[in-house]
Parts: sequence; C-alpha cells; structure tokens
Amino acid sequence: MAVCLPAGGPSLGKAGAEGAFAIPGETSLLTCTVKKFAESLGRFKEALFFEGDGDMGLKLVLRRMEELLQVVEGIINLYPGLNHNHSLDTATAVLANRVTDLSTDGREDVRSHRYSDIFHDLDALELSFGNATIDLFMNEAERSPPGQDPSPVPDTMSKQEIGSECRANGVEREQVTAASVRAVQEADEMLVRCEGGVDTALLYAKLWCKYTKDLLSWLERHLALEMEFAKGIIKNAEAAKSQINQEKFMPFQYVYTLALEYEMKHGHVVIDTGTGLQINKYIQPLSQRRNELERCRKEFKEQWQREQRKMGEALSALRKARQVYWQRCEELQRGRQEETPPATVSTNTTGSSGKQLEKRKRLREEAHSKVEDAESGYKRCVSDANLRRCELERLKTHIIINTRKLIHHGDLTLKTVSMNLFGVVQDQRERLPLTLQSLCEGVRSYEPGLTYLQFLHQRQLLEHSPEPYQFEEFTVPNKR
Repeated sequence: MAVCLPAGGPSLGKAGAEGAFAIPGETSLLTCTVKKFAESLGRFKEALFFEGDGDMGLKLVLRRMEELLQVVEGIINLYPGLNHNHSLDTATAVLANRVTDLSTDGREDVRSHRYSDIFHDLDALELSFGNATIDLFMNEAERSPPGQDPSPVPDTMSKQEIGSECRANGVEREQVTAASVRAVQEADEMLVRCEGGVDTALLYAKLWCKYTKDLLSWLERHLALEMEFAKGIIKNAEAAKSQINQEKFMPFQYVYTLALEYEMKHGHVVIDTGTGLQINKYIQPLSQRRNELERCRKEFKEQWQREQRKMGEALSALRKARQVYWQRCEELQRGRQEETPPATVSTNTTGSSGKQLEKRKRLREEAHSKVEDAESGYKRCVSDANLRRCELERLKTHIIINTRKLIHHGDLTLKTVSMNLFGVVQDQRERLPLTLQSLCEGVRSYEPGLTYLQFLHQRQLLEHSPEPYQFEEFTVPNKR
C-alpha cells in the first residue's frame, strides 16, 4: 500500500543554522561556514571554466553566482563582524556586475577580458573573507574566560588553518578544474591528429543519443504506468473511505481512514510529480538536448562527407595533372634527344634539310609550350589540393571541438535531470517509513474491545430487572 506523509521538510531554524552556517562563539561551526563558502566558490569557478558557448552554460554560471551570493548573505547575517566596512558587500557587488556583463558582451575578446576581471574579483573576495575570518576568530579567543580553551571541540582548526581554509580549497578545486581543462584540450588535439578523429567523435555522439533515447523511452513508459496506477489507487481509496465510514465505532477505523487519506494524497503527488518530470524536470529538457545533439551530429556528418568528396576530387585532379605534366616532359625530352647535333650537319645540306630543321624547331616549341601549360595546371591543382586540405583540417577541428561541447552540455543536462528524478524518488521513499511508523503506532496503542465499549456507551440503553418465571398449573375451563 503506497502511503505518504504531508509534504514538509526541516525548517531553516535552529537546525538549518547549525548545519549551514556557524553560530557566533562556536569555532567548530565557524569552520563549517568557511567550508561552505569554499565549496560554493569552487562550484562557481568550475562553472566558469566549463561555461562554453550557448545559453545553457551562461545560465549555469548565473545560477552558481546566485548560490554564492546567498551563502555570503547568510554568513553576513550570522557574522556581521565579517562585513567590516562593507568589504564583503562591495566585493560581491563588483563580482555580480562582472558576471551580469557576460550576457551582454558577445565578442570573444571582450568576454576573455571579462573572465580575467572575474577571477581577479574572486581573488579579492577570497582575501577579504579570509582576513575577516582570522579577525573574528581572534576576537572570539580574546573574549573567552581566562583558563578556558577557546576551542574545546577536538576537531577545531587553528587560526592559521581557518584563515587559509578558503584559499586552500579554492586553489585545490582550481587545480582540479585546470587539470580537467587540460585533459579536454589534449583529447581534442589527439582526435585532430588521428585519421579517424571525426568519425570517433560522431560515433560517441550517436551512441549518446541512442542511450538517452532509451532512458527517455523507459521513463515515459514508467511514468505512464505509475500515473495510471496512481489514478486507480485514488479511485479505490475514495470508494473504500466512503464505505468504511458508514459504520461507527469500528476497530482501527481512524487509522484506516488516515491510511486511505495518505494513499489518496500520495496518488496525487505521484501524478503531479510525473507531470513535472514530463514537462520541465526530465523528459522535455533532455529530449531538447538530445534532439539538438542529433541534429548537429547529422549536419557535421554531412559537412564532413561533402568536404571529403571535394578533397577526393581535388586529389583525383592532382593525379591527372601530374600524369599529364610528366607525359609532356617525357615528350619534350625525347624530342631533344632525336635532334641532330649541329657538328654532324654537312656543308652540302640541301633546302629540304633546312625545312626539316624548321619543322623540328616548331615541334620543340610546341612541346615546350605543352610542358608549360601542363606545369601551370599541375601547380594549380597542387594549390587547390592544399587549400582543400586546409579546409578539411579546419572543418575537422571545428567538428571535434563542437561535438565535445555538445556532449558536455548534454552530460550537464542529463546530470541535472537525473538529480531531479532521484531526488523526487528519495523524497517519496523517505516519507513512506514515517507514515507507516505513525500508522503502526496508532494500531499498537489500541486496546482490544475499546470501540465495542464506546459503541455500548453511545447507545445509552435502559436498565431493567428481569422478573422470575413461575409455574402455572393447568386449569380446566368451566363449561356451561
């Protein structure tokens, strides 16, 4: 039986403050504050490194920036002393303006300059936060009573470690991100150098599209079955609730009524959740990303095949031009060898011999002209082949880099929707044990026969003393 508790998570009161931010005067919680700030800052830097082209990457940067601003605002609310002279407010405002300008600057050189300014502002924010944290820690130590350890918690960090925690985590995450960027660049260069680099990249894109298509098909069928089942559960629970409430004072009537209400509510939650996953939390965004990658993959494949055909035609023309050039050169060489040396010509040469010499000279000039024409055509074909080779290499690099970016954005979308899916499932599964536990406690606390006594009390029956039965003798009736 699928049941659920009413929606409601832990509030951001005392528990939220102790888990997310530090409470002044407690050094261990101050350490948690430093760690949370460092993690948020690291996620923002990672989004900057992988921002790439398109609105998806820019939205990720803006979302990470919003999370960082929320963390800083929460820290300032709990630790007003960290914002001495509004240093953190100023640093975060400058950083936010830099990030906002990314969406308005379309030129690549301007965007690169903006990134340089953003990382400079990040360094300023880290420095301001680290110095303010050290000052706050030392003030807490000075306010501690004499002879009392200002940091009694065993896992408390020293003031040097607190001051460098943000910088250390930021540097470590930046190193990891830089290593990832280098690995991506090396992979692109390796595919560009390989003969089948484009085919390999497009093959993975094709397999990725098939994989996500299978995931979408599974989830669509799963949601259809689950939502249809939930509708049946709701209908059955509504009918059962109206039936079991027709009689009063029945055992566990309240418990089963509550269970049926939970079941109906859970059915509506399943339907709403399935609708959300279909529209904007899983199927629709992943389908759009998959369709975009599939469309670009087909376009890249057509461009690559078309450019390869042009390259093949250029190479075919080059081979023909080279063959013609070599033939013309061989003909010219044979003509020169067949000529009679001037020293062997007799002084009694007749007029016919002069005409023969003129003919040979004319043939030699024609052969030389053919060689020049063939050489010119051959050089032109060489130039065209080299130009086609450059265009082919340029297209190869373009396809490999953009395919990798599309796959990265696809992985990012798949990561987001997968977190949405499993987060919803986890939320539903976490509510179920609490609901079953509350119902079980309701059953355990019941005393057998209690509802029967309540039923009798409600009837308000009147008491009466039964009279004893007596023996009556038979008497003959009088006859007249």
